Amino acid sequence: MAKGITRRDSLKLAAAAAALTVPGVSRAQEATPAASPAPVAPPQAALPKDWGEVAGQYAEVNGIRLYYEIYGEGDPLVLIHGGLGNGTYWAYQIPVLAEHYQVIRAVTPAAEAAKT
Repeated sequence: MAKGITRRDSLKLAAAAAALTVPGVSRAQEATPAASPAPVAPPQAALPKDWGEVAGQYAEVNGIRLYYEIYGEGDPLVLIHGGLGNGTYWAYQIPVLAEHYQVIRAVTPAAEAAKT
């Protein structure tokens, strides 16, 4: 693991980033709504059906219940999806990255709530 970075630090970073997410609104849309295109979700059909997804865990960080999954070993690499996406959008990258890193796939609270 990189010097000074712990798993707890990685999860705190992911939680902080997730807390800044406003569902359906990007920072660019807030600044210039007329210049921003309408949000469009990536095509679901292009995502793999079976890619070695593992069971995840929850961490309570600063009052946020954060869902995450861990793949591989090595220096931590946190993946956080965009506003209209979900963690599955990393499906093609995770197996390759996990060969060299401890990949932490964080799922924002808004995306996790949308699944239920």
